[in-house]
Amino acid sequence: MTTEPFDAVSPPADFGPDSAGARLAERIAREVLSARSPPGTVIASQQDLRASHGAGRAVFRQAVRILEERGVAYMRRGPGGGLVVAEPNPDFVGRSLSILVESLTRDIQQLGVLPYALETHLFLHGAPRLGPEACERIRGLIHRLDRMAEAQFQAVGGHRLLHQAIRTASREPAVLLANRTASEFASDIMPYSINVSVESERGEAWRITREAAEALIAGDTPTLFDCRRRMLAMFHARWPTWNETDHDPGSPPKTVDPGRPEFNRAGNQAERLTREILREIRSKGWRAGERIGSGAELMARYGASTTILRQAVRMLEEHSAVEFIRGRKGGLYVATPNRARTIAQAAAFLARSAPAPADIHAFLTQLILEGLNQARAARLAGGRKQPQARETIAFGDFCTFAATQCANPMVELFVEILLPFGVQQSQAATQPGAVLDAFTAGDLATRRRLFLTAAWKAGGSEAR
Repeated sequence: MTTEPFDAVSPPADFGPDSAGARLAERIAREVLSARSPPGTVIASQQDLRASHGAGRAVFRQAVRILEERGVAYMRRGPGGGLVVAEPNPDFVGRSLSILVESLTRDIQQLGVLPYALETHLFLHGAPRLGPEACERIRGLIHRLDRMAEAQFQAVGGHRLLHQAIRTASREPAVLLANRTASEFASDIMPYSINVSVESERGEAWRITREAAEALIAGDTPTLFDCRRRMLAMFHARWPTWNETDHDPGSPPKTVDPGRPEFNRAGNQAERLTREILREIRSKGWRAGERIGSGAELMARYGASTTILRQAVRMLEEHSAVEFIRGRKGGLYVATPNRARTIAQAAAFLARSAPAPADIHAFLTQLILEGLNQARAARLAGGRKQPQARETIAFGDFCTFAATQCANPMVELFVEILLPFGVQQSQAATQPGAVLDAFTAGDLATRRRLFLTAAWKAGGSEAR
């Protein structure tokens, strides 16, 4: 293995979330958001944009690459070309959200509240309203996957494709964002061996997911919940100790799988390496400012080439997960993900996607209910902000208060992102006395009922 200086595997000096290209990308992204132009609109030519922003060729090229990766805009060449508004895409910001929330907690159960709430929202809110076209898309995918040979099914990750199609069937922007976030942190936390077996085998997990797809098409809510219960039971039975065995920090995983050539392309290897670096940060409890290693150390540790390591470092720097420091004592260091920037990017995705407030309201309600379920044994945390005794609590404030009492960074993060797109803060006032009593006493049933009543009122319904 060649051991090169870290400078040989690091991104260029002008690369990173605060580089000139990144700042230009942020300015253009704000212009796209404020203009509210539909996808396909040509913003301006390359020449005009460079002139208006005073940007050189290299800086502009970097800005365009960032805009393309973030799903904001892309460059179209030829007559009538220029920078074009792209369809809103949650991939980049979903990755940033997963890295951010993983940096805030090492409790897997806390992270699991998001996919659980997402599925419950789908079963109760999305499935009954699914249109014929969405049902046909799912059924068509099932038929295509059923006809595939085993090798092709494995190569495309057939099980994963159907699972994602089910979760995103409603096409609600908040659901797309939540699903992307949940999928990213699942890939980070779940060992590669389990990820591959689950997404590639036509075994029990595939049969359950296929049954769930048919139940979704039929609007069969009880079967959807039963399929989830069986899937969780199967997972716990088959992999009871995966966290201890596959996440052993003393056993660095490979980034190349001879048996799965589709995973061995440079981009896939670099992506897997980013997950292994994040895995090591979690497993060793490293905090912001701690040194991960030099280029030579990382190449030796992960068996990665210079090119793959450079790509992985660039990916992680884009999400502010790591920082490269040059010099004699330089190397790759753990960084603090930028919470404000990530929330702003999530808000920009939702703003461009124009979600229905009723859909946001329903998902937000389910997320907080799941957070309350998870925090059922918790009492009112000391030092947390409490409503004043003589105030009423508007529904938006109630959501924020309930989220903080869940003491779950995933719930708090998504409530902060979603709340401005749902019901108005001034709606549905609730008396604080009963709220404080319920949260102080640790009364889960009353907590849920108070919140549900406020949610119904905010949504225009009245409790019976």
